[in-house]
Amino acid sequence: PGANPGRAAAAAAAAVLDPSSPRSDSSGCLFTWGGCFDWVEPSAGSAKRDSHRGCLGTGDLDGRRLPTRVRGLLDGDAVTSVAAGWNLTVAVTAGGTVYQMGSTGAQGPPDAKPARWEGALLPSRVDTCGLFVEEVACGLHHVVAVASTPAPTGGPPSDELRRRRLLVWGRGGMGQLGQDSLKDSPHPQPVPLLDGRRVMQVSCGGHHCIA
Repeated sequence: PGANPGRAAAAAAAAVLDPSSPRSDSSGCLFTWGGCFDWVEPSAGSAKRDSHRGCLGTGDLDGRRLPTRVRGLLDGDAVTSVAAGWNLTVAVTAGGTVYQMGSTGAQGPPDAKPARWEGALLPSRVDTCGLFVEEVACGLHHVVAVASTPAPTGGPPSDELRRRRLLVWGRGGMGQLGQDSLKDSPHPQPVPLLDGRRVMQVSCGGHHCIA
């Protein structure tokens, strides 16, 4: 009584990497948990289908009280870092690939090609324009990724080319995408002002970014 299930104690996924995973490198598997639970009644299950838009990457809309391994496309890839927003989880692999689970809620133009990763219940690969992503951060409804130009052979970028591109996508109504616009962008876009500059670190608040 009196509880408001809409106010989520863990609307965004909490995630950890499993270093004990039997892989050839030091990366691990991804585990997620959380959801819009009614924490006043912890014994109750999550049968209410808590509407976290699939951000746990488990293939359904149910929350998880215990860490649950994320399968799908990530199952054979080595995850090196992860970030979470309100209904959103983004993972980066050792190969510089980005996977999104859940939704930013961004709305593109009516005639624009839909972003297949928006609202994905399982990990969905994000089109990062052929760039090698090294780091991601999430605000409530947006993502920023530090990216590099890959080597001509397709391998990891050289030090000279590392971390010189910044990509953003998601909701932009408060200027958080750095595009001199308040428009949303479901697809990753470069931040023109920082293009070519080496980004050492990036962080997001609810509706802003710092690089």
